[in-house]
Amino acid sequence: MVILDVTVINVAVPVVGRELSASLTGIQWITDGYTLVFAGLLLTGGALGDRLGNRRIFCTGVVVFTLASAACGLAPTSGALIAARLVEGLGAALIVPGSLALLQQAYPAPAERSHAFGLWGSMAGIAASAGPLLGGLLVTTVGWRWVFFINLPVGCACLLLTLRHVAASARRTDRPVDWPAQCALITTVALLTTVLNEAGRRGWTDPLILTGAGLCLLSAAAFVLRERLARTPVLPLRLLRSRPMSGAAAIGLLFNFAFYGMIFTASLYFQHHRGLTALRTGLALFPAVAMTMFASVLSGRLARRTGHRPLVVTGMLLGAAGLAGWAAAGPDPDYPLLVGPMMAAGFGTSFALTGATATVMSAAPDAYSGTASALFNTTRQVGSAAGVALGGSLLAAAAGFPAGLRTSMAIGAAAYLMAAALAVRCVPPKGHKSRAAGWRAAGRGVRPAVICRGMHPGRAGRAASDEFLPTRESTPCTGRFPHPKGSTMSTLIVTAFVTLDGVMQAPGGPDEDVDSGFTHGGWQVPYVDDDFMGLMTGVFERSADHLLLGRKTYDIFATYWPRVTDPDNPIAVKLNSMPKYVASRTRNSLEWNNSQLLEGDAAEAVARLKQELDGVLMTQGSSDLIRTLQQHDLVDEYRLLINPVILGTGKRLFADGAAPTAWRLTESRTTGAGVQYCVYQRAGKPEYGTFELDEQD
Repeated sequence: MVILDVTVINVAVPVVGRELSASLTGIQWITDGYTLVFAGLLLTGGALGDRLGNRRIFCTGVVVFTLASAACGLAPTSGALIAARLVEGLGAALIVPGSLALLQQAYPAPAERSHAFGLWGSMAGIAASAGPLLGGLLVTTVGWRWVFFINLPVGCACLLLTLRHVAASARRTDRPVDWPAQCALITTVALLTTVLNEAGRRGWTDPLILTGAGLCLLSAAAFVLRERLARTPVLPLRLLRSRPMSGAAAIGLLFNFAFYGMIFTASLYFQHHRGLTALRTGLALFPAVAMTMFASVLSGRLARRTGHRPLVVTGMLLGAAGLAGWAAAGPDPDYPLLVGPMMAAGFGTSFALTGATATVMSAAPDAYSGTASALFNTTRQVGSAAGVALGGSLLAAAAGFPAGLRTSMAIGAAAYLMAAALAVRCVPPKGHKSRAAGWRAAGRGVRPAVICRGMHPGRAGRAASDEFLPTRESTPCTGRFPHPKGSTMSTLIVTAFVTLDGVMQAPGGPDEDVDSGFTHGGWQVPYVDDDFMGLMTGVFERSADHLLLGRKTYDIFATYWPRVTDPDNPIAVKLNSMPKYVASRTRNSLEWNNSQLLEGDAAEAVARLKQELDGVLMTQGSSDLIRTLQQHDLVDEYRLLINPVILGTGKRLFADGAAPTAWRLTESRTTGAGVQYCVYQRAGKPEYGTFELDEQD
């Protein structure tokens, strides 16, 4: 719906301009007013999604967009239409970050996620390809106002399907929206668009244009400064230090600049210079946008074998060849000579979209998925606005339409080439996440050996009761899975409820859980108060990005938590939406939303998972799985809730065979009922010393 509104308007704006008596600058603002607000508020939409829940913000955006589309269709003047387009851009800014974040939430596995992003890009391609034809058909038959009214049934259907089929998203109410940074960003985008729009009419050396350009740079600097100083920035600058994220965002800006600049200028060229009707203009542009229908799907499938880098580079080179071919075709080439260049540009842009999207989203922790999506789409929309504004200015400033068009195409070709160069440097090659030498081998299909003396690789980590404890004939590990220095691997946190004598709450223990649901019985109940529940809410809602469970704990969680649908229950919303990984040799399928089985040896699978994921991987309650993680030195942090009771029997958190490790206490607090909450982080290997007492001592 959002992409359709971008392309459908391109063939309608010349007719809208004539009927509403709008100038060329007014026509640019009908297109760019929407894009300006869209780009300026995307980060706000992403931040609100992370804070209030991506599904909630997505649905709000659909409502705003649909109502604004109705206002656009009813607009009596060009000013009213531009104002309604601004509100429509607000709705789009709430929709797009949530859509990608919800996809990331629904498909945690990298392969499935790439396929989902490919389908997302394909739907965008279908909308882009249908836009010019649909716009031309509507303008020619029932009038330009139906270009906007068509969004009403689509918006209603989207809202109903989302509410019915998409799970509620986790909310992070501790992350406020940075309004000063948002204002600085909106000002930057508005000034940039205004300068590019007005330069064609006023001239590039006009004092107002130069002043606007200077203010644009100042507001951009203010945004960066604010993000540096803010306690909770809307765009943490550390995310931009990731080369894949910042590079792919820049690639998105460049290919949108080139592609949508081409669509806008070509539409004006066909209607104003060649005298085509809106419908014939849509047919003339169809080769460019039709290629987007299947290029993203093809790219998503090929990425599993080749990785994203060669696909993004190929797509950008094809786009550059297409626009360069148009620029070299002469001032008034025959239409058949333009078909090939348009097909190359359309195919190349869509072919690269899946890889660029997957690169940005894979580089972001799940806690910032909305922000990453907003960053990527902000840069894309800034590119679109700049391409339309610069293209319009070049057409206005040139001696004639053909000269301005060819200059615009040449600049677009240069943008595609810059994007190809960035892709070579910034888009990671296939298998880039396997950083340690052993796991590089695993990425090539070679199973790394388990680094344990006397342990058979096929039996390493196999449990007697919950399928993962080492067999009795195995000896404790002396080598460990690697913790690469400077790695972006995830942090594995063990959360456990324990007694003073180290007995942990785990499935199968005495008086632990009853059959009717996830109801704690026995020793822990007297200590569950408001302080305790506040701690647990913080642990799950704000700390965990992924959940790792053994079979028995998963069965208990999956029986109870899907039935808790209260959107105001933060733990339920978080657990039902977050990615869950289950270590089990006996289960063949999983019913709980966003759950995935870990295949093969548990320790090896978890070590691989740590290499592939970012953020926090948390496990809770799965005692036998936790022991396996301890024996293979895979735990990075413990979060213990120590209850003031001694049981004398039960499954203990630490058993024989755990890797010798030193830990430092980083946080401690006590609840009103006497439960001690302690956070321990890895501090290296234990050190040993001696002391002697002299006679005076």
